[in-house]
Amino acid sequence: LEFRRVLFRSWPAWKERMDRLCEGITLMQKMWTSTKPFSFKGEYFSSEFLLGYTRPRTKMEIYFSAVGEKAAYRAGKYGDHFVTLSPGNSAERIRDVLVPRFREGQKAAGKKGGKIVVHVDYAFKTPAQIIKDSGHELSAFVENAVDIRTPIALEKAAKAITPERLSRFVHSCKNWDDVIKRLDEYVKAGASELILFSAPVKKEMDA
Repeated sequence: LEFRRVLFRSWPAWKERMDRLCEGITLMQKMWTSTKPFSFKGEYFSSEFLLGYTRPRTKMEIYFSAVGEKAAYRAGKYGDHFVTLSPGNSAERIRDVLVPRFREGQKAAGKKGGKIVVHVDYAFKTPAQIIKDSGHELSAFVENAVDIRTPIALEKAAKAITPERLSRFVHSCKNWDDVIKRLDEYVKAGASELILFSAPVKKEMDA
């Protein structure tokens, strides 16, 4: 399988990364279902001979993660289920913007159904307390983290995260009733599944 390398040059722009992902999904789905050898020539992947000798017995469903509306459309067109993040996306934005775009993508591909999965980050601490108790574990919340080329630089950037920025990505809850209240908002917005993730705290991770 020939592919156009991205190593040792600048990280590709969002459109190229998304195009690579969607082309790769198309190729994988064909390999999962084709019973005869085939050739594939795409913009990023190509081969004269491809065949999956061990194919799945049932359909391999794709959970497509998307934060913005353009990606949500691609999730509907190329994936089977839609996954997004909270509180990075509010319940209102998921209901009024992202899910409709996901459905538009499905319609363009002649598909229906699909799960709406919301990944919910929460903590029983304030953003300032989370930062105080954490270290480089907060690197996932660094702005433009994918453009940072070394782990050391990423850890340095993580230590500069402000409470204001962290509050955009983690629900700060007082108790479990508060968590349930937040979850209920996403269920009402159309979520069919919820994934709970507690914000990292160093002393808990070391335990």
